[in-house]
Amino acid sequence: PLKKMVDRIRKFQVLNDEIFAVLNKYLKAGDGENMPVEHVRCFQPPIHQSLASS
Repeated sequence: PLKKMVDRIRKFQVLNDEIFAVLNKYLKAGDGENMPVEHVRCFQPPIHQSLASS
């Protein structure tokens, strides 16, 4: 039973390594310091005319 568990853990480690390799490839981890800062503006939600009292 221990060998089975170890095999499962190894499979998941390999799978995780592959997943993180793909993520790092597409996210280009490490460039975080050079990334431009995104400015996000917040707007109030629109109010339907029937609810606007003024």
